[in-house]
Amino acid sequence: MRRTIAAIAATITLVGPGVGAAHARSHPPVVGPGTSIGLCTITTAGHDARGRAVALTAGHCMLRRGQKVYAPGIGKIGNFATWSSKWALLQSDGSDDWAVIQLDRGVGISVVAPNGVALDHFGTPVVGRQISKYGQITGTTKGALSAIANNVLKSCAVSFVGDSGAPAYQGTGIVGLMSVITPRTPATLFWYSGITGILHDLNSRPGAVGYGFRIG
Repeated sequence: MRRTIAAIAATITLVGPGVGAAHARSHPPVVGPGTSIGLCTITTAGHDARGRAVALTAGHCMLRRGQKVYAPGIGKIGNFATWSSKWALLQSDGSDDWAVIQLDRGVGISVVAPNGVALDHFGTPVVGRQISKYGQITGTTKGALSAIANNVLKSCAVSFVGDSGAPAYQGTGIVGLMSVITPRTPATLFWYSGITGILHDLNSRPGAVGYGFRIG
């Protein structure tokens, strides 16, 4: 496992005084694909097999077990509850880089990214086809899915620090989340952790928060 550029985002999480503090709300908070959680991005939100409201993001965004999660302009939205079997502090090789947030009561769920695209299901990635990504920093970017190796989706779809966890999608199906930036491999500079491996890891743990994750 190696330290990555994308993982550096987690070293500056929103834990300072007043950031994410509760404030008066004129309408219920809503989170979904592309929602900012400080210097990371939510992949998607939905419910697990027990009906708990949950969201998915990159595992390297989590600094400690049970960590509170804040969204700018909203406040606290939940806590990290389940994470990759490969999780290590600020480390990721991109192959299985995920964590589940258990959302607080009153936090609503959307399947529509800020760019207006409805990401309503998990898809199967197809090599050679274009993937799109929506991250809070770089917005919508696109590039060919060049290769899949060890559950890593390799592409030139641009991301930057702060986009970690951003949904990568083909059509309206989420196929991965932003994990690693690899300067030594310019042709496949951006690595996305594949949703297939993420769900396999998560769904190998019956009873865990997020088990049976469904979007929406």
